[in-house]
Amino acid sequence: MRGFLTLELMIAITLMLSTIGSVALLSFSNQSLLADSRSQEIALQIAQSLLRNEMAAASEDFRQVNSVATTTDGIFQSSLSVSDVALAEYTEKHTTALVSWIDQAHTLREISIPQIVTDYNDPDTLDTCDPELSGNWSTPSVRTYELKSGDLLPSTPPTGHSFSANNPISTLDVYRGRLYIGISKKAAASNDSFFVFDLTNPLQKPTYLGSVDTNASVTEGPNDILIAGNDAYIANSHVSNFKSCKPSDNCSQLQIFSVSNPASISAPIDILMPTSSAPFVTGTSTGQALGNTLFYKNGYLYLGLTKTATGPEFNIIDVHDRMNPRWVSGFSIGATVNQIYVRGNYAYLADDDKSREFIVLTLSDAQNPRLVSFFDPKGTLGYEVGKSEYVRGDTLYAGMSAASGSAELYRLDTSDPASIKTIGSSVIGSTVSGLFARDNTLFLLASTIGQFQAVNLSSSALSSSTPMLSLPGIGAAIDCEGNYFFVGSNNGSRGFISIIGPEI
Repeated sequence: MRGFLTLELMIAITLMLSTIGSVALLSFSNQSLLADSRSQEIALQIAQSLLRNEMAAASEDFRQVNSVATTTDGIFQSSLSVSDVALAEYTEKHTTALVSWIDQAHTLREISIPQIVTDYNDPDTLDTCDPELSGNWSTPSVRTYELKSGDLLPSTPPTGHSFSANNPISTLDVYRGRLYIGISKKAAASNDSFFVFDLTNPLQKPTYLGSVDTNASVTEGPNDILIAGNDAYIANSHVSNFKSCKPSDNCSQLQIFSVSNPASISAPIDILMPTSSAPFVTGTSTGQALGNTLFYKNGYLYLGLTKTATGPEFNIIDVHDRMNPRWVSGFSIGATVNQIYVRGNYAYLADDDKSREFIVLTLSDAQNPRLVSFFDPKGTLGYEVGKSEYVRGDTLYAGMSAASGSAELYRLDTSDPASIKTIGSSVIGSTVSGLFARDNTLFLLASTIGQFQAVNLSSSALSSSTPMLSLPGIGAAIDCEGNYFFVGSNNGSRGFISIIGPEI
């Protein structure tokens, strides 16, 4: 009987311990479920935060929609990838936020949220350069062609066209699979000065699509070309007596061509800045009040002129109706405007004023642009001028003309446009005629020494890095589309196009 009671007691104790163990296991399981649920909630918040940041960047500057490398925060690893949207690679981006972690059961868990970001602010998206580098850029590939008959140009010009023997390049623009080139000087007045090429595959030689003579009575060609949609805006370099002449190819600072059919480019719309009414633009000496540089945004064209005798060098033109362009307002610099960049309500100008080489204007009242601030590099020799600029976010990269011993490249903080601050500078030993920031690299055209250079942006020192490529001649123009750069250079009167991309 006693043994039976002992056995009974042992069974009872075993059942009790088993019950206690089951309760404890259930309690621990519930805690694990709660912990996993909380982890999922935190992971979702991290992913949503990554996507919100991309949306904010896109609304401010679409070029800031970039991948985010993997970061670790406690048990969570997060990243964001960006890729092109087929048939809308210039205006839309696929973004995917990915967050992963190891749960309490030592199982890999992850949350992935896709989203498409659209550039609503500037659907024409003139800057078609990929902000992120892809491929091996440590030793880039270069393909160079000469702008002459038998190379880039057909051996025999099409009927109604004629080509100069040599074509020095003044400007170029690459826009949605096409390369547009302007030459500075024709051999004869009747030669073509504006050329269009197919660039669907940058690994192949550009294919000639068409050309036109922008001014059949003079030898000067365009100073600048800008393509938006099916329109080509050309800054006219021809010297005229603007006070007395009437709008024509010979008498205009701006020309607008339709390039929807490159094989049959339309006659231009010639735009002369008013001389007897606002803005009263005149020039009293050779080279004054000429079209020099262009920028386009949301139906408005920003035209920079060479120094005028009277009237503004910076002009805003409404081109929503391309057949009836309308001058909106302007601002007098007192010097040639070499480059313009408009971001938000501000216009950034690179100019020839030696005491304020870079100027910031507010456009909050488009009818009355006002000076906000200017940048004059300290310690320069007093004869450098602003030649180029590239704006990304709150950073302005500024290129100067060549000066012995002084910096020609600056990185500026414009988070407060009224108070520009220098982040870093570098001596390049050349005029800097063009700039593009991609990832942690700043690519530049060191024009006077005929080089394509890359600068490391990981520190304020702006130290040079590979590649540093020699060009066939003095650098004249640079643009970027997708993952490739397109550089125009001149050896005497001979013009060359170099296509630069990652090593293949």
